[in-house]
Amino acid sequence: MIDHSTSSRLIDPSTGEAITSIPTLHDGVTVDGDVYSGTYESGTPYQGVDGEVVEIDISGKPSSWHIALLHASLVARQGSLDLSPDDLLAIATIASKLDCESSDCFGNTPSTHIQPLSQHIPERISQELSTDGEDRFALSALLFVYYEIYTVGLWVRLTDTPESWLANHPEPATSLQALFLAHLLSPYGSGFQQMFDSCDERAIPACMEEVGASGHFQRERMRMAAAISGALTASGQAARVRVSREDLENYLEQTAPLFPERDDDALRTSLDLLFVKNDTLETQGALSKALLRLHPALGEPLTLLEMRRELCFANVLSNETCAMILDGGSDQ
Repeated sequence: MIDHSTSSRLIDPSTGEAITSIPTLHDGVTVDGDVYSGTYESGTPYQGVDGEVVEIDISGKPSSWHIALLHASLVARQGSLDLSPDDLLAIATIASKLDCESSDCFGNTPSTHIQPLSQHIPERISQELSTDGEDRFALSALLFVYYEIYTVGLWVRLTDTPESWLANHPEPATSLQALFLAHLLSPYGSGFQQMFDSCDERAIPACMEEVGASGHFQRERMRMAAAISGALTASGQAARVRVSREDLENYLEQTAPLFPERDDDALRTSLDLLFVKNDTLETQGALSKALLRLHPALGEPLTLLEMRRELCFANVLSNETCAMILDGGSDQ
Protein backbone atom coordinates (compact mmCIF):
# COMPACT_ATOMS: atom_id res chain seq x y z
CA MET A 1 0.00 0.00 0.00
CA ILE A 2 1.40 3.37 -1.07
CA ASP A 3 0.55 6.31 1.20
CA HIS A 4 0.36 9.87 -0.10
CA SER A 5 -1.71 11.56 2.58
CA THR A 6 -0.07 14.93 2.04
CA SER A 7 -1.08 15.09 -1.64
CA SER A 8 -4.56 13.56 -1.64
CA ARG A 9 -7.70 15.68 -1.94
CA LEU A 10 -9.96 12.75 -2.70
CA ILE A 11 -12.74 11.42 -0.49
CA ASP A 12 -13.97 7.86 -0.03
CA PRO A 13 -17.78 8.26 0.00
CA SER A 14 -18.20 5.07 2.01
CA THR A 15 -16.21 6.40 4.96
CA GLY A 16 -15.98 10.15 4.41
CA GLU A 17 -12.22 9.87 4.87
CA ALA A 18 -9.51 11.13 2.55
CA ILE A 19 -8.14 8.63 0.05
CA THR A 20 -4.41 8.58 0.73
CA SER A 21 -3.29 5.41 -1.01
CA ILE A 22 -3.69 3.12 -3.98
CA PRO A 23 -3.03 -0.60 -3.48
CA THR A 24 0.11 -1.97 -5.08
CA LEU A 25 -0.09 -3.60 -8.50
CA HIS A 26 1.73 -6.92 -8.86
CA ASP A 27 2.79 -9.11 -11.76
CA GLY A 28 5.35 -11.90 -12.28
CA VAL A 29 2.90 -14.73 -11.69
CA THR A 30 2.45 -17.83 -13.85
CA VAL A 31 -1.19 -18.91 -13.90
CA ASP A 32 -0.87 -22.68 -14.04
CA GLY A 33 -2.28 -25.57 -12.08
CA ASP A 34 -0.67 -24.31 -8.90
CA VAL A 35 -2.70 -21.11 -9.12
CA TYR A 36 -5.94 -22.53 -10.45
CA SER A 37 -7.32 -25.95 -11.31
CA GLY A 38 -10.95 -26.30 -12.31
CA THR A 39 -13.36 -28.37 -14.34
CA TYR A 40 -15.43 -27.78 -17.42
CA GLU A 41 -19.17 -28.37 -17.09
CA SER A 42 -18.65 -31.86 -18.50
CA GLY A 43 -16.44 -32.64 -15.53
CA THR A 44 -13.19 -32.63 -17.53
CA PRO A 45 -10.43 -31.01 -15.46
CA TYR A 46 -8.25 -28.16 -16.67
CA GLN A 47 -5.48 -25.99 -15.29
CA GLY A 48 -4.65 -22.32 -15.65
CA VAL A 49 -7.05 -20.18 -17.72
CA ASP A 50 -9.22 -22.60 -19.68
CA GLY A 51 -6.37 -25.07 -19.97
CA GLU A 52 -3.73 -22.51 -20.93
CA VAL A 53 -0.78 -21.39 -18.84
CA VAL A 54 -0.74 -17.58 -18.80
CA GLU A 55 2.28 -15.52 -17.80
CA ILE A 56 1.20 -12.34 -16.05
CA ASP A 57 4.06 -10.02 -16.94
CA ILE A 58 3.07 -6.52 -17.98
CA SER A 59 6.61 -5.15 -18.14
CA GLY A 60 6.42 -5.20 -21.94
CA LYS A 61 2.96 -3.64 -22.16
CA PRO A 62 2.36 0.05 -22.84
CA SER A 63 2.67 2.37 -19.84
CA SER A 64 -1.05 3.03 -20.13
CA TRP A 65 -1.67 -0.44 -18.68
CA HIS A 66 0.14 0.37 -15.44
CA ILE A 67 -1.49 3.78 -15.21
CA ALA A 68 -4.97 2.42 -15.95
CA LEU A 69 -4.89 -0.40 -13.41
CA LEU A 70 -3.95 1.98 -10.60
CA HIS A 71 -6.30 4.71 -11.76
CA ALA A 72 -9.28 2.39 -12.31
CA SER A 73 -8.88 1.09 -8.76
CA LEU A 74 -9.00 4.68 -7.52
CA VAL A 75 -12.11 5.41 -9.62
CA ALA A 76 -13.74 2.29 -8.18
CA ARG A 77 -13.08 3.45 -4.65
CA GLN A 78 -14.67 6.82 -5.35
CA GLY A 79 -17.64 4.79 -6.54
CA SER A 80 -17.75 2.97 -3.17
CA LEU A 81 -16.36 -0.25 -4.64
CA ASP A 82 -13.40 -2.35 -3.59
CA LEU A 83 -11.48 -3.42 -6.72
CA SER A 84 -7.72 -3.46 -6.33
CA PRO A 85 -5.28 -3.20 -9.24
CA ASP A 86 -4.60 -6.92 -8.78
CA ASP A 87 -8.34 -7.65 -8.98
CA LEU A 88 -8.56 -5.74 -12.25
CA LEU A 89 -5.49 -7.42 -13.69
CA ALA A 90 -6.95 -10.82 -12.76
CA ILE A 91 -10.14 -10.01 -14.65
CA ALA A 92 -8.18 -8.86 -17.72
CA THR A 93 -6.17 -12.08 -17.54
CA ILE A 94 -9.33 -14.18 -17.62
CA ALA A 95 -11.14 -12.08 -20.21
CA SER A 96 -8.30 -11.85 -22.72
CA LYS A 97 -5.29 -13.82 -21.46
CA LEU A 98 -3.60 -10.39 -21.78
CA ASP A 99 -3.63 -10.82 -25.57
CA CYS A 100 -6.27 -8.37 -26.77
CA GLU A 101 -5.01 -6.81 -29.97
CA SER A 102 -8.39 -7.36 -31.64
CA SER A 103 -10.75 -7.58 -28.66
CA ASP A 104 -11.71 -5.73 -25.49
CA CYS A 105 -9.18 -6.56 -22.78
CA PHE A 106 -11.88 -6.72 -20.07
CA GLY A 107 -14.60 -8.39 -22.11
CA ASN A 108 -16.75 -5.25 -22.40
CA THR A 109 -19.27 -5.41 -25.22
CA PRO A 110 -21.08 -2.45 -26.83
CA SER A 111 -24.61 -3.77 -26.32
CA THR A 112 -24.28 -5.33 -22.86
CA HIS A 113 -21.89 -3.01 -21.05
CA ILE A 114 -21.40 0.27 -22.88
CA GLN A 115 -24.97 0.91 -24.07
CA PRO A 116 -26.49 1.03 -20.55
CA LEU A 117 -23.84 3.53 -19.50
CA SER A 118 -24.45 5.77 -22.51
CA GLN A 119 -28.18 5.54 -21.78
CA HIS A 120 -28.01 6.47 -18.10
CA ILE A 121 -24.96 8.75 -17.93
CA PRO A 122 -24.88 10.26 -21.43
CA GLU A 123 -23.05 13.36 -20.20
CA ARG A 124 -20.10 11.08 -19.37
CA ILE A 125 -20.42 8.69 -22.29
CA SER A 126 -21.89 10.68 -25.17
CA GLN A 127 -20.18 9.01 -28.13
CA GLU A 128 -19.47 5.61 -29.57
CA LEU A 129 -16.36 4.23 -27.94
CA SER A 130 -14.07 1.66 -29.50
CA THR A 131 -12.37 -0.41 -26.82
CA ASP A 132 -10.75 -3.19 -28.85
CA GLY A 133 -6.97 -3.48 -28.78
CA GLU A 134 -4.16 -3.17 -26.27
CA ASP A 135 -3.81 0.55 -27.03
CA ARG A 136 -7.34 1.03 -25.65
CA PHE A 137 -6.69 -0.90 -22.44
CA ALA A 138 -7.10 2.27 -20.37
CA LEU A 139 -10.56 3.05 -21.73
CA SER A 140 -11.58 -0.57 -21.30
CA ALA A 141 -10.45 -0.70 -17.65
CA LEU A 142 -12.34 2.46 -16.72
CA LEU A 143 -15.48 1.35 -18.55
CA PHE A 144 -15.34 -1.93 -16.65
CA VAL A 145 -15.34 0.00 -13.37
CA TYR A 146 -18.10 2.36 -14.55
CA TYR A 147 -20.25 -0.64 -15.36
CA GLU A 148 -19.69 -2.08 -11.89
CA ILE A 149 -20.77 1.22 -10.34
CA TYR A 150 -23.89 0.97 -12.51
CA THR A 151 -24.37 -2.61 -11.28
CA VAL A 152 -24.22 -1.72 -7.60
CA GLY A 153 -26.43 1.28 -8.30
CA LEU A 154 -29.05 -1.11 -9.64
CA TRP A 155 -28.69 -3.53 -6.76
CA VAL A 156 -30.35 -1.07 -4.40
CA ARG A 157 -33.48 -2.69 -5.87
CA LEU A 158 -32.50 -5.88 -4.06
CA THR A 159 -31.07 -4.69 -0.75
CA ASP A 160 -30.82 -1.30 0.94
CA THR A 161 -27.04 -0.87 0.78
CA PRO A 162 -25.44 -3.45 -1.53
CA GLU A 163 -22.09 -1.66 -1.32
CA SER A 164 -22.03 -2.26 2.45
CA TRP A 165 -23.11 -5.88 1.96
CA LEU A 166 -20.12 -6.40 -0.34
CA ALA A 167 -17.68 -4.51 1.84
CA ASN A 168 -18.70 -6.25 5.08
CA HIS A 169 -18.95 -9.79 3.74
CA PRO A 170 -16.66 -12.16 5.71
CA GLU A 171 -15.17 -13.64 2.51
CA PRO A 172 -12.48 -11.21 1.28
CA ALA A 173 -12.98 -11.93 -2.45
CA THR A 174 -16.72 -11.20 -2.37
CA SER A 175 -16.64 -7.81 -4.13
CA LEU A 176 -14.42 -9.12 -6.90
CA GLN A 177 -16.50 -12.25 -7.43
CA ALA A 178 -19.93 -10.62 -7.28
CA LEU A 179 -18.97 -7.77 -9.59
CA PHE A 180 -17.29 -10.08 -12.07
CA LEU A 181 -20.40 -12.26 -12.06
CA ALA A 182 -22.57 -9.24 -12.88
CA HIS A 183 -20.25 -8.47 -15.79
CA LEU A 184 -20.66 -12.01 -17.12
CA LEU A 185 -24.43 -12.16 -16.65
CA SER A 186 -26.72 -9.21 -16.05
CA PRO A 187 -27.16 -7.24 -12.83
CA TYR A 188 -30.90 -7.67 -13.38
CA GLY A 189 -30.58 -11.46 -13.10
CA SER A 190 -32.81 -13.14 -10.51
CA GLY A 191 -29.80 -14.98 -9.06
CA PHE A 192 -28.55 -11.80 -7.43
CA GLN A 193 -31.62 -11.58 -5.21
CA GLN A 194 -30.78 -15.08 -4.03
CA MET A 195 -27.18 -13.99 -3.47
CA PHE A 196 -28.21 -11.17 -1.15
CA ASP A 197 -30.83 -13.30 0.60
CA SER A 198 -28.80 -16.47 1.11
CA CYS A 199 -25.07 -15.80 0.79
CA ASP A 200 -24.28 -13.22 3.44
CA GLU A 201 -22.04 -15.60 5.37
CA ARG A 202 -20.71 -17.99 2.73
CA ALA A 203 -18.40 -17.79 -0.28
CA ILE A 204 -20.52 -16.75 -3.23
CA PRO A 205 -19.61 -19.50 -5.74
CA ALA A 206 -20.43 -22.36 -3.37
CA CYS A 207 -23.51 -20.63 -2.01
CA MET A 208 -24.91 -19.81 -5.44
CA GLU A 209 -24.33 -23.39 -6.56
CA GLU A 210 -26.31 -24.61 -3.56
CA VAL A 211 -29.26 -22.31 -4.26
CA GLY A 212 -29.08 -22.81 -8.03
CA ALA A 213 -28.46 -19.14 -8.76
CA SER A 214 -25.64 -19.38 -11.32
CA GLY A 215 -24.18 -21.72 -13.90
CA HIS A 216 -21.03 -23.81 -13.70
CA PHE A 217 -19.10 -21.54 -16.08
CA GLN A 218 -19.81 -18.42 -14.03
CA ARG A 219 -18.86 -20.12 -10.77
CA GLU A 220 -15.56 -21.22 -12.31
CA ARG A 221 -14.88 -17.67 -13.43
CA MET A 222 -15.53 -16.30 -9.94
CA ARG A 223 -13.21 -18.83 -8.34
CA MET A 224 -10.55 -18.23 -10.99
CA ALA A 225 -10.64 -14.46 -10.47
CA ALA A 226 -10.17 -14.81 -6.72
CA ALA A 227 -7.34 -17.32 -7.17
CA ILE A 228 -5.43 -15.18 -9.67
CA SER A 229 -5.84 -11.95 -7.71
CA GLY A 230 -4.79 -13.74 -4.53
CA ALA A 231 -1.71 -15.19 -6.22
CA LEU A 232 -0.71 -11.78 -7.55
CA THR A 233 -0.94 -10.20 -4.11
CA ALA A 234 0.66 -13.08 -2.21
CA SER A 235 3.34 -14.24 -4.64
CA GLY A 236 3.79 -11.55 -7.26
CA GLN A 237 6.30 -8.75 -7.41
CA ALA A 238 5.46 -5.07 -7.42
CA ALA A 239 5.08 -4.24 -11.10
CA ARG A 240 7.94 -2.13 -12.41
CA VAL A 241 6.93 1.18 -13.93
CA ARG A 242 8.67 3.84 -15.97
CA VAL A 243 6.25 6.58 -16.94
CA SER A 244 7.12 9.80 -18.73
CA ARG A 245 5.11 12.99 -18.94
CA GLU A 246 4.23 12.03 -22.50
CA ASP A 247 2.91 8.68 -21.24
CA LEU A 248 0.60 10.42 -18.77
CA GLU A 249 -0.51 12.95 -21.38
CA ASN A 250 -1.32 10.13 -23.79
CA TYR A 251 -3.27 8.32 -21.06
CA LEU A 252 -5.27 11.44 -20.28
CA GLU A 253 -6.04 11.86 -23.97
CA GLN A 254 -7.09 8.22 -24.35
CA THR A 255 -9.51 8.48 -21.43
CA ALA A 256 -10.73 12.03 -22.10
CA PRO A 257 -14.18 10.88 -23.34
CA LEU A 258 -14.98 9.63 -19.82
CA PHE A 259 -14.04 12.90 -18.11
CA PRO A 260 -15.98 15.68 -19.88
CA GLU A 261 -15.52 18.13 -16.98
CA ARG A 262 -11.75 17.82 -16.81
CA ASP A 263 -9.75 21.02 -16.25
CA ASP A 264 -6.96 21.00 -18.84
CA ASP A 265 -5.16 23.97 -17.28
CA ALA A 266 -5.12 22.29 -13.87
CA LEU A 267 -3.86 19.07 -15.42
CA ARG A 268 -1.00 20.89 -17.15
CA THR A 269 -0.07 22.66 -13.91
CA SER A 270 -0.04 19.36 -12.02
CA LEU A 271 2.08 17.72 -14.71
CA ASP A 272 4.53 20.63 -14.55
CA LEU A 273 4.91 20.09 -10.82
CA LEU A 274 5.25 16.32 -11.12
CA PHE A 275 8.08 16.51 -13.63
CA VAL A 276 9.92 19.58 -12.38
CA LYS A 277 12.87 17.50 -11.14
CA ASN A 278 12.75 14.27 -13.14
CA ASP A 279 11.78 13.30 -16.68
CA THR A 280 10.18 10.01 -15.64
CA LEU A 281 8.36 8.38 -12.75
CA GLU A 282 10.49 5.36 -11.92
CA THR A 283 8.47 3.72 -9.15
CA GLN A 284 4.91 2.69 -8.52
CA GLY A 285 4.90 4.99 -5.54
CA ALA A 286 5.70 7.97 -7.75
CA LEU A 287 3.00 6.99 -10.24
CA SER A 288 0.46 6.55 -7.46
CA LYS A 289 1.32 9.99 -6.12
CA ALA A 290 0.93 11.46 -9.59
CA LEU A 291 -2.53 9.96 -10.03
CA LEU A 292 -3.69 11.25 -6.65
CA ARG A 293 -2.56 14.72 -7.71
CA LEU A 294 -4.05 14.58 -11.20
CA HIS A 295 -7.39 12.96 -10.47
CA PRO A 296 -9.18 15.97 -8.89
CA ALA A 297 -8.64 17.92 -12.12
CA LEU A 298 -10.65 15.33 -14.05
CA GLY A 299 -13.91 16.64 -12.61
CA GLU A 300 -16.49 15.18 -10.26
CA PRO A 301 -16.10 11.39 -9.92
CA LEU A 302 -18.82 8.95 -10.88
CA THR A 303 -20.45 7.96 -7.59
CA LEU A 304 -23.21 5.58 -6.59
CA LEU A 305 -25.33 8.58 -5.65
CA GLU A 306 -25.05 10.05 -9.14
CA MET A 307 -25.76 6.70 -10.75
CA ARG A 308 -28.79 6.05 -8.57
CA ARG A 309 -30.19 9.49 -9.26
CA GLU A 310 -29.91 8.82 -12.98
CA LEU A 311 -31.62 5.46 -12.53
CA CYS A 312 -34.41 7.24 -10.65
CA PHE A 313 -34.88 9.75 -13.47
CA ALA A 314 -35.12 6.77 -15.85
CA ASN A 315 -37.80 5.14 -13.64
CA VAL A 316 -35.63 2.10 -13.04
CA LEU A 317 -35.77 2.25 -9.23
CA SER A 318 -38.88 2.26 -7.06
CA ASN A 319 -40.59 5.45 -5.95
CA GLU A 320 -39.80 4.68 -2.31
CA THR A 321 -36.10 4.16 -3.03
CA CYS A 322 -35.94 7.27 -5.19
CA ALA A 323 -37.64 9.40 -2.56
CA MET A 324 -34.79 8.60 -0.19
CA ILE A 325 -32.09 9.10 -2.83
CA LEU A 326 -33.43 12.34 -4.32
CA ASP A 327 -34.14 13.82 -0.89
CA GLY A 328 -30.58 13.21 0.15
CA GLY A 329 -31.37 10.25 2.37
CA SER A 330 -28.55 8.22 0.82
CA ASP A 331 -25.00 9.53 0.87
CA GLN A 332 -23.66 6.79 -1.39
